[in-house]
Formats: sequence, structure tokens, C-alpha cells
Amino acid sequence: MLLTSERFFPVPRCSTFSPLFGRQIDANEEILTTVGAAEALLLAIMALVNPGDEVIMLEPYFDFYPAQVKMAGMYRQKPKSTRHGGVLIYASVSV
Repeated sequence: MLLTSERFFPVPRCSTFSPLFGRQIDANEEILTTVGAAEALLLAIMALVNPGDEVIMLEPYFDFYPAQVKMAGMYRQKPKSTRHGGVLIYASVSV
């Protein structure tokens, strides 16, 4: 199902990227258009990680990442870090 105007997205992009992948890309089945980066990241997190899984988040990160992880039913692990000359050094995460 195509929800956007075909003159912008995604059909013209398919003809651009199909040769790079060496196959025809189906705009109706293989391209997802979102209203913003936060929504796209939430959908990617929900597609790749299962509820109940732990996600390791390294600083710095955007303020909406913890809420997205919680909304998807996952647990956030934040490794301890120390600064050494402007560089963050991470300790291992205890599981």
C-alpha cells in the first residue's frame, strides 16, 4: 500500500537504488516512509529487538531513546563510564 505521493517517494527512488543493489526494489513492499527520525528509530528497534531483551545504550544518546526502549518492552543497560581527558571510557556491563 502506497501512502505517499508517487512523484516524490518512493517510486522514483526505486529506480535510483535498484541498480546499486543489483535487483528491482518493490516500492510497495520494501520501502517504509515515516514522518520523522524518531518514529523510524522506534520501528527499527521494535523490529530488531524482542520485548524483555536488554539494550546497551552508550552516552551520549538522544533523550527519546530510553522512552522508546521502554515503550517496546525492553530494558536499558547503561554501562558505567568515566572521563579521561575528554574521552569517555566504558567499563563492561554486568549481565
